[in-house]
Order: sequence, then structure tokens, then C-alpha cells
Amino acid sequence: MSHFTGAQAAVVMDVAASYVATAKTLTPEQLEDVKRGRVSLSSFHHNKSVSDARIERFITKAGADRVLSALDKLTAPFRVAAE
Repeated sequence: MSHFTGAQAAVVMDVAASYVATAKTLTPEQLEDVKRGRVSLSSFHHNKSVSDARIERFITKAGADRVLSALDKLTAPFRVAAE
């Protein structure tokens, strides 16, 4: 099915396109677990937490310096203006 677009694969397999999109984000190990019935695709689809792999891809794309700078800003102590 890899030669189909996500929308085409959804039509051929009679599933929602969002499930195809979810399947495309899974690691090979997660896909194997779904194939073997150890876990459902739905459990990944409805999981709103961000995976470590997704965070690592974001950091790679944004750059570690930018991410660390943003963390510094977000974790800086709250300062109260002097009266």
C-alpha cells in the first residue's frame, strides 16, 4: 500500500484518513505490535501525548539551540517589578 497516497490508502482499506496518518507516524516496532494484535491502532490514534521520537524530530528540525533558548525563557523565575 506504500505506493498509494494517504487518502487513496484510506479509501482502499475503508478506514478514516486520520488512521492512515496515525499509522504513518508509528515506529517499525509499533507497527509490528499493531500487526500482531498486541495493541490497537486506535490506542495510538487516540493517544494525545507526544512520543519521544516526535520530540526528537522537532528538536532536529528546530535546532537544539532554539529549543534550549525557549526552555530558558519558559523556566526563568517570575520577576515582580519593583515598586
